[in-house]
Amino acid sequence: MTQSIDDLHVYLRTIREGERTSLSVLASLVPQGARVLDLGCGSGALGEYLAQTRGATSDGVTLSEAEADHARPHYRHVVVDNLETCDLRATFAGGRYDAIVCADVLEHLSRPERVLAACRELLTPDGRVLISVPNAGYSGLVAELLQGEFRYREEGLLDRTHLRFFTRRSLRRFLSGENWSLESLDTIERALPDSEFNVPFDSLPPAVASALLASPDALTYQFIAVARPLGEAEAHPNHAEGADDRAALADARFTAELYLGQNGQFDEARKLSATGRIGALDQLLEFAIPAGASFDRLRLDPADRPGFLHLHAVTLQTTTGEVLWQWQADPAAPCLLAGTPHSNIVWHTPLSAQSGPSLLLLSGADPWFALPIEPDALANAAADGAVLKLRLGWPMSADYLALAGAVQPLHERLAAEQAGHAASAAQTARQLRDLRSAFDQAHSRNAVLQEVSTAAQRGHARWQTEAERLQRDYDQLAEHLHTIERSTVFRATRPLVHTKMRIDRLLGRNQTPFSAHAPVPMAPSAHAVDVIVPVYRGLADTQLCVESVLASPCVGPWRLVVINDASPEPEVTAWLRDRAAGEPRMLLLENEENLGFVGTVNRGMALSADNDVLLLNSDTEVANDWLDRLRSAA
Repeated sequence: MTQSIDDLHVYLRTIREGERTSLSVLASLVPQGARVLDLGCGSGALGEYLAQTRGATSDGVTLSEAEADHARPHYRHVVVDNLETCDLRATFAGGRYDAIVCADVLEHLSRPERVLAACRELLTPDGRVLISVPNAGYSGLVAELLQGEFRYREEGLLDRTHLRFFTRRSLRRFLSGENWSLESLDTIERALPDSEFNVPFDSLPPAVASALLASPDALTYQFIAVARPLGEAEAHPNHAEGADDRAALADARFTAELYLGQNGQFDEARKLSATGRIGALDQLLEFAIPAGASFDRLRLDPADRPGFLHLHAVTLQTTTGEVLWQWQADPAAPCLLAGTPHSNIVWHTPLSAQSGPSLLLLSGADPWFALPIEPDALANAAADGAVLKLRLGWPMSADYLALAGAVQPLHERLAAEQAGHAASAAQTARQLRDLRSAFDQAHSRNAVLQEVSTAAQRGHARWQTEAERLQRDYDQLAEHLHTIERSTVFRATRPLVHTKMRIDRLLGRNQTPFSAHAPVPMAPSAHAVDVIVPVYRGLADTQLCVESVLASPCVGPWRLVVINDASPEPEVTAWLRDRAAGEPRMLLLENEENLGFVGTVNRGMALSADNDVLLLNSDTEVANDWLDRLRSAA
């Protein structure tokens, strides 16, 4: 729980019994009577809770004096300092802690490895670091990104002050790279409606939404990690990158539910559940109906999320194996939705016997349909117990491939029949030529030739009739494809268009030539780059900015132009003059009077008439070959 104190600009958090939050989980990991160092202690909620419930003694570090005032009654010692720059070893010299807590801290630091290195020296031999970080792979965030949005907020996963972003895999890699052993990794989940991301998943392609919601950490909002430092001679545990992540993906599940209805009512308390594997094209789910259950209707919720589902067969049988009712996917089989209540499901039967299962498009929040089972079969199942077997597939792929597999055999069959009829027509034509030649040579055999000619004409008429039938079949197939194009399934799986285009290409129709235009690379600029930094106030920010530019290993020619816009802070002016005096790559200009941001920038750009220019705010920190990469992109 978070409460804002506007006058102090302090956020007060509390830990409540029975409430599962990152702080409550971290608190549960602290041993009784432990000595605790709380990095980023804020207003002191964790230290207060640990003192009351664990008998722990806590020290803390926070950035705000106002927060420190709230925290001090619950901590032995509270230090106000910036974790980016403070020396934790010197500040807590001689102290050794059983647990060091970094609760939603590492993501705010540009160099969190410095903090972990200090923690290594401040822990007891059996001490542990307890970490909570937000999950950048949360499905709401990813879905928002897929729709072209990346919006920082005052708090949450995209807090404006976040500098680092973690997923399960990157957190594991980060700790391993700093020589820490990850002992456990827990999660805090948050349902999408309860998050800050208001994403209309229906606007995403169904296959994309299904894949996104099926990921192992789709609803993981935060990770809770317990780590210990490894010694120099200690072998690092085998954490092959992605090994357990792949296992989690291989075991990604969806849930199907069978409701036992009575008098037209379906109650959550009277339902059976079965789980299936996402990605398995052909699997069997079973619902064991207990003997003596009271129901007169069965309702099936085939999956707990929108997407595509292949339905092969549904069978209701006794516990001894006697089939009470059965449905199997077949072009001649009736649609299960015909004449029975259903919701949020679009049904498409197989196009041919070769295409296998029926295709169901599940949409909305609660897709379901009532099974059209005869009352006698339901009565037997209710009295003696039964098993409902559901054979289905959840492919997590664009299901137009299934339809393409149905159309292709039809096309091959049509092509084979057309080739056979063409050969028959050619043979008939040869026979007619031979008959005409014989007729010219022997007019006396007119009666015989007339009979043969009549037979040939009848054969030609049969070929013509068969050719017309084939044309009608092809027209019906084309109309069927147009029906699919107009259907909801087609609109949801646009790649089916490509299936029809492949058929058209095989038939030699609608071939439109096109020409590709090769890209023409631009020659890179030979000018040097002037990095212009206007400065007004803020010594610490200015120092981080200037030092990060001077420390970057850029290859291209550049010059740092710093313009002091009549800063009211003498320490800023003094430091800039001292730093520029010993740095040939840095040019310092000083305005006699304050020109403001635009006037100061214009002065610097006027100085850079022959060079490229890059404007850099004085509170910006750069890293690595940042300028080379920007020039390369430009």
